[in-house]
Order: sequence, then C-alpha cells, then structure tokens
Amino acid sequence: MAEPSATPGELRDFSHRLSPMLVKELRQGLRSKAFALSFILLQGGMIIFSLAAASDRSGGQGSSGVFWFILGCALLLVMPMRGSEALGSEINSGTMELLFLTRLSALRIAFGKWIAIFSQTCLLVVSILPFLILRYYLGGINVVQEIQILCLLLLASGVLTAGLIGFSGANHPLLRLLRIGVMVIGGFFLVVALGNMVMSFGSIFGTPSFSMWWVVLGAAVYATYFVYAFLDLGASRIAPLGTNHSTRKRLIGLLAIAVTFGLHFMGLPWGVGFTLVIIIALPLGIESLTEYPTLTRGILRPFTETSKVPVLGRLSAHLLAPGWHTGYFFYLLLVGLGALSLSLESSIDGDGWCAYFVGAAALAFPLLIIRLFFRNAPNSFLFYFVIQLAQFLVFLLLLWIWDDTSFRGSDWVFPFSGLFPLAGFFMGLNEESRWFEILGVAVVIFLLTTVVVLVTGIGLHTRMSRLFGLVSRKRKIETGEEEEESDESTATHLNS
Repeated sequence: MAEPSATPGELRDFSHRLSPMLVKELRQGLRSKAFALSFILLQGGMIIFSLAAASDRSGGQGSSGVFWFILGCALLLVMPMRGSEALGSEINSGTMELLFLTRLSALRIAFGKWIAIFSQTCLLVVSILPFLILRYYLGGINVVQEIQILCLLLLASGVLTAGLIGFSGANHPLLRLLRIGVMVIGGFFLVVALGNMVMSFGSIFGTPSFSMWWVVLGAAVYATYFVYAFLDLGASRIAPLGTNHSTRKRLIGLLAIAVTFGLHFMGLPWGVGFTLVIIIALPLGIESLTEYPTLTRGILRPFTETSKVPVLGRLSAHLLAPGWHTGYFFYLLLVGLGALSLSLESSIDGDGWCAYFVGAAALAFPLLIIRLFFRNAPNSFLFYFVIQLAQFLVFLLLLWIWDDTSFRGSDWVFPFSGLFPLAGFFMGLNEESRWFEILGVAVVIFLLTTVVVLVTGIGLHTRMSRLFGLVSRKRKIETGEEEEESDESTATHLNS
C-alpha cells in the first residue's frame, strides 16, 4: 500500500537549508538511547518532585532544592557528557575524511555537533516548563526569576558542551583525564562565573526588577565567546595543517577583552572585569603557547593583501600567525592587558601584583622546558599539561616539607619554589607574606623563558620574512602580467 502523500505545509523531514552535519547529528541524537533515557528520567524525576511538592506543607518551598538538583544534573552533567566523544568517534571510525569531502570546514563540523546536542538540551528545558508553572501554583515562587536562573543554567550547559567537544578531538589517555577535570572544575567555575560574577551587570542598567535580564544578556554574550573558543579549539585539532585558525581566534579574543574594558567604563565593578579578562585570556594564552608553527605562503598572503600598509601587515603576522613563536608575543600582549586591567582595581596591593606576575611566569614555564628538551614533541599541548602537573606535584612536596616540623630551617622552600613558578604560585597563596621571596626567582625564570623562545624561534621568524618576500615577488609578477595584458588589449582596440 502506498504511503499517503504529504499535505501542503506538513513537515516530514528537516529543511534542506540546514547544514547536513546538523541534520545528521540531530537524527542520530534524537534516536539515541542516551537522549531517550535522559528524557524519561528527567520527566520521571519531575513527576516525583511534583508529588512531593504537592504534599509539602510549606507550599513547595522545601522541594525547590530537589527541583534544581534534578535539572542541574541533566543540564550540567548528562547532556554535556554526550559531547566528550563527538570528534573522537569520527576520528576512530575513519569518517572524518569523508566529512571533509563534503566541503564542510572543521569549524562547521564542530559547530554542527554542538548545535545538535544543545538543541536536545533546549528540548529538555522546554519539557520541564509545565513543572515550573506547577511550582508557581504550589509554592508561590517568582516565575520570572526562575526562568532567569534557568537561562543561566542553559548557558552554562552550552559552554560545558562546547568545552568537551573541543577536547574530544584528542584521544590520548591523559587528555581524557583532562576532560574530566574540565567537566568537574569548569562546571563549578562556570556556574559561579555566570551566577555571581556576571551578576554585577545588573548594576549598570535599569531598576533592580529589570536588571536581572541584563545579567542574562551579559552572560549570553560571554557564553557565546566561550562556545566559539572551545569549538575552534576542537576544529584546529582536526583541520588540515594548511588551515589558519589562530588569527581569527586571537582577534576575537582581543575584541572580547576590549568589550570588557568598555563595560568597566559603563559602570561594571572592576573586580568582575578583571576576572572576566583572566577567564578570556587564560585558555587563549595556553593555546597560543602550544600551537604548531604552520607557515605557508597561503597563510601569510592575507597579511599583505588585506593591509593597505604591507609593512604593518607583515608585523602583525609576527603576532597573529599560527605557531608558538608568534604565540609567545601574543601571550606577552595578554599579560600586558591583564596588568592594565589589574591596575584599574583600586584595592590591589603589592601581594596582588606579585601573585599576578608569578602566575604569568607559571603559564609560560612549560614552553621553556619544551623548547629546551622536547623540541620534537609531537603534541606540545599534552606536554604542556604534563609539565604543569609535575609543577603541582613539586608544590605538594614543598608544602609537606614546610608543614613538617621535623625539617628545621625550611624557609628555603619559598625562593626554591620560584624555580617552578606554578609551585611558587600555590606556595604564595599558602603563605601570602612570602610573595616577594618567590617573585625574584620567578621573574628570572620568566626572562629566561623569553630569551629561549626568542633564540629558538628566530629561524621561524626568518622563514616568515623569506615567505613574505616570495609572496610580494609573485604579486609583482602577477601585477606586471595583468598590466601587459591590459596594454595588449588597448593596442588591439586602437588598431581595430
């Protein structure tokens, strides 16, 4: 028996205007057991909550914690974890090459996977809205405020999902542990950041009853940036070597920092602004220090062709082109911007400045070790976190020596910890009166890192200059050929 034909306006499939990657992921995701189980368990939990709230004599207020616990587990744990193997599964199954044959860019592939999972998360949120209205009738809650908190949780879920998708392209066991760390630490930090820190957006605009929506709007703006940053991280791990993701990523990061400075002058408390600058600069700086130097004429040509002053274009390439040799200069720029934002904080003291510069040295220290001993490391990103983990173990050892009363005269642990700046940073947080003892050694390590990076990277900068010469020479030849063709056509026209 033939199937009945679709009536006009009836929707039987996804629109052809949608990305094929999105359609593929939505079909697989909605049919998966993980989504179906999550949906059923969430609805079952909400039904149990409703029965408990209906029998609660306090009007449902005592069941509020149960409601947000169930919802938080779904939005901040279950749904983001579905992105932990998003790119890795394509790599292991050997289908990544087939995806690139469809002319989809690496960023579109990562974005398609993210929007598919986030759409399913939004579907879960919509499904619990009737229970939210039920809470209003049972407990007399503020529905508008509950929706605003729900929006913040949804934004945090989107950022966590993007973070796990970004790290899913690396299948090394240590990086898998890093994913768990991102999930646990990042989840807590994001909830605090979107809930408490960005709360100060409300002091900029309007009345208190209206200001919370500015909180949600501000959180949405920064969440959008972090989603892009994480997805671009994953895209850069799966993209062909000749693709330049660094320039756009660094420029957008600088734009986000500039927006934060602008919000400060509009009234945003600068303690919040400095924290936002650090949150933006931290992952951007780490990735800049661990990038592989991909130098081709195709990557460097836009720096001269899009700039009206070719000299400025060439200079900007030494700051924005892919690679750790330019990434270190970009990292120094981020350190300078962070210092500028810290100087706007009126309550900052000498200990705060010491902590900032020791922390800056701690982030750059792994690059010193990699350039000296592991120049041919296949995965600088992995080595970076291994070195940071080793520094943390040194901190635990030094802290044990300092706390153990059997060691006499153990004051040497503070200047010694400066040789391992991350250990020195945590030692300073443990004993804030000893910051200056740590700072002197950490600054020497920072300067040594700068010298080693300059010496070992001079060959890459020289190669960039040569490639720029080839690019400009080829451009002159092409321009000359166009002029000759124009002269020939003009002469032919006159002869005719």
